[in-house]
Amino acid sequence: MYMYKMENEKDISQVRDEFYKNRIFYTMESLKRGGVTSYYSDGCKDAVGLIQKLLPEFLDYNNSHYSKSTRLIGFGDSQTLHELSVFDFINEEWATSNNCRIINPFERLEDGRFTEFANLKNGWVEDPKPYEEAYLRVMEKMREALLSDVFLTSANAITTNGEIVCTDGVGNRLSGIIFGPYKVLLVVGRNKIVDSEEEAYSRIRNITAPINHLRHAKKHSRRNEDGSYLEVDSLYQRINLPCVTKGHCLDCKSKTCTRRVTMTMRSGTGGSIKNRVHVIFVNEDLGI
Repeated sequence: MYMYKMENEKDISQVRDEFYKNRIFYTMESLKRGGVTSYYSDGCKDAVGLIQKLLPEFLDYNNSHYSKSTRLIGFGDSQTLHELSVFDFINEEWATSNNCRIINPFERLEDGRFTEFANLKNGWVEDPKPYEEAYLRVMEKMREALLSDVFLTSANAITTNGEIVCTDGVGNRLSGIIFGPYKVLLVVGRNKIVDSEEEAYSRIRNITAPINHLRHAKKHSRRNEDGSYLEVDSLYQRINLPCVTKGHCLDCKSKTCTRRVTMTMRSGTGGSIKNRVHVIFVNEDLGI
């Protein structure tokens, strides 16, 4: 009888990688039946190489089919893209060399705030109007990204049956995936693969949303002059949501919940635009 012998019983990383590789390829076949093109990458380095290869191809394809004077790459917010350092190489220099313009509504300062807030005080202010105007400019970038040639983001879950499940607080990411951009490129870690739509919803409710609430509260809320959290800030208030304090969703119906709208995409073909949705699977745990 053949027996598999591991050199070190404390390290089963190779076995885990092989298991997830099989799981990814099974999911890729399911996506193919729904008209979604997918790609496999062993790790982050391979995934970045794929992105660098595919984006110029998508831009050239779009330019030959849909004549536009300016080609656009739009982003939806994605922790996965940050972990892959995608924003480090898809910069203004890259855009110029590829004859396109980048629309990244979520470009942030070192302290976590949107770049549109760069000239505004971080802490509490008497007049909120400048902040409201700055956020409107962020929203306009989100709207503009919906008409990009290529839209780049991630997904919250993909089922082994080939369903793409995403949730959103504002709705811009879901809108871009569903309709608007000519090409959509989703980069997804192996930890996002689930066995059913119900499991996807459970993952979003009990893992993704609570961690995102904490992430926004800790990184993106405004601070006092001494660097402490501004506790009256609406982002910081998410730290007190039941899903964060209890560890699972209690359907609190909070207005600050990032789980405002959720979608399930069962086919990658919409209207007359064929081969629109593409997924890069990474055989590593990425994102939330």
